[in-house]
Amino acid sequence: MKLHVFFLLMFVAAGISSQAQFTYMDSVYHINKYGSEYAYNCLKLSEDKYITAGYAEDTNYVLNIFCLNKSGGILWDKEYSLDSLGRTYTIFKTAFDEHKNIIMAGQYYNPVLQGEQGLMAKADSDGNLKWVKIYPALRYGRYQGFWGMAPLVSSKTSYMLIGEESLDTFINAHFLIVLTDTDGNELARRLYGPPHQEAPLAGGIQTNDGGYLFAGCTTKDDTVNHAYGINTIYMLKSDSLGNLIWDASVPELFDSTGPIDNAFSYAIIEDTDGYIICGDKPYRDNLTLYNLGMEPRAWHKCWIGKVHKNDGSLIWEKYYGSDTLDYAGFYGIIQTPDSNYALCGVEGWDNYYSNAACVYKVNHNGDSIWSIKFNYLDSLNI
Repeated sequence: MKLHVFFLLMFVAAGISSQAQFTYMDSVYHINKYGSEYAYNCLKLSEDKYITAGYAEDTNYVLNIFCLNKSGGILWDKEYSLDSLGRTYTIFKTAFDEHKNIIMAGQYYNPVLQGEQGLMAKADSDGNLKWVKIYPALRYGRYQGFWGMAPLVSSKTSYMLIGEESLDTFINAHFLIVLTDTDGNELARRLYGPPHQEAPLAGGIQTNDGGYLFAGCTTKDDTVNHAYGINTIYMLKSDSLGNLIWDASVPELFDSTGPIDNAFSYAIIEDTDGYIICGDKPYRDNLTLYNLGMEPRAWHKCWIGKVHKNDGSLIWEKYYGSDTLDYAGFYGIIQTPDSNYALCGVEGWDNYYSNAACVYKVNHNGDSIWSIKFNYLDSLNI
């Protein structure tokens, strides 16, 4: 039986020059304890405390919350069996509220309805579970779940969740925004997207004007291949109550039959004069090879773009990753103390089966300052 374990890679920059030095550590936890285990988001609680949460597949699904120090050592480790009936709970996103409570969002599998529903759990800063809430779909189809949060604190009295809900099948999933009080009781919800397919893969952020920005992908620009789910990068701006202000998508590569391939956004951050979005996108230099019937390498590259705050229109975009790769993409972004940006992601070969973690530092215009790669399979001798 293949064994899956909780794996954590942490790294810190020791400088900000073009020759920046890195120190990093990798650790494996709970080896031989569970069949499979997953962790999402590593968040800074204090100068020497980091929180990560996820779930493990055991006889029943187990919710895990870890507190780690800078060296990756476990300060505490909490586990909760949420259900004795074998129903599936999964945690995908973690955030803090203003009181440093740990808020976790994900999915719950309902065996009666045979589909997923939204889930939110709350624990204090010591990992003690306070409550778990389930959010049934109003138009129940095959799927509903919370993939991101924005950023869970819309005010001192409420949380905002972003997920997706299907009206019938996986092809018809749409952005779902749910506003709750701090006890997880639902106050309001909004559904965006019909008749197109949307997925909020990047989750959302609370913007400086008090509203929210959500990002992911949509099929709205695909007039030919809509039934096949060809996706473009998509953004949705709302006010503090989740009411739509504008939505926009990033222009994609087209040929005579429609979009060339999928593009996705996985992380967003606010800049002084725009929003920075990152993900993966087909690379323009390979369009000629594609039209000649050849399968090019570097089909998807790491992508970063900047859009206007007033309407989401594209200001600039940049691609990163070697032309010898099969796939590359950015999955996270932070602003560094010198007002530049650090991005993390993966670069892979052989159709996703051999991946290396990558970190890039870019300036205000998206130009590379330096980059570094970590092959954790080699470092662990697996």
